[in-house]
Amino acid sequence: MANDKNKVGDFEGAIQIMNEAIKNDPKYAPHYYTRADSKFRMKDYNRAKSDFLKTLDLQPQHYTARKGLADCKLALKDYTGALKDYDLVIANNDSNSDYYQGRGITKFYLQDYDGAINDLDKSIYLKAYTKSYYYRALTKYELDDIQGACKDYSHISDKTTEYKNEKLTEICE
Repeated sequence: MANDKNKVGDFEGAIQIMNEAIKNDPKYAPHYYTRADSKFRMKDYNRAKSDFLKTLDLQPQHYTARKGLADCKLALKDYTGALKDYDLVIANNDSNSDYYQGRGITKFYLQDYDGAINDLDKSIYLKAYTKSYYYRALTKYELDDIQGACKDYSHISDKTTEYKNEKLTEICE
């Protein structure tokens, strides 16, 4: 029922359902995970982080919660913490594009550009996401690979949203 609320964007409704479920069964990790997911979607990263941590406290091998925790840390600019969590989820499952994308973006912000390129290459190989192309273009720009940056930037069809970059638009188009 809470997942249905999440699907239609009623995150507060999902949180209310999970609050009640947690009262009834406070040791059931999936309740905390679902509530964390709702909070994350609301961009309430600190509260989501708390619930992801509780999920992991109850179920340490819950790698989806670990990935959610890494995503929260990335959003909160705790890049070192995010990197550690992405490393853990990739060690458990090295075939998920999202994991490499998150770690690649984290490495970009840590200015580990070679590491970022490696992870974003892997992310794109597994599943070509616009966000991976965008961050790989930014990384190549930082490495003075303008031709490579423009090639990646050309893969982004909608440059009117979060993937618009004035520098890349100016030099690539």
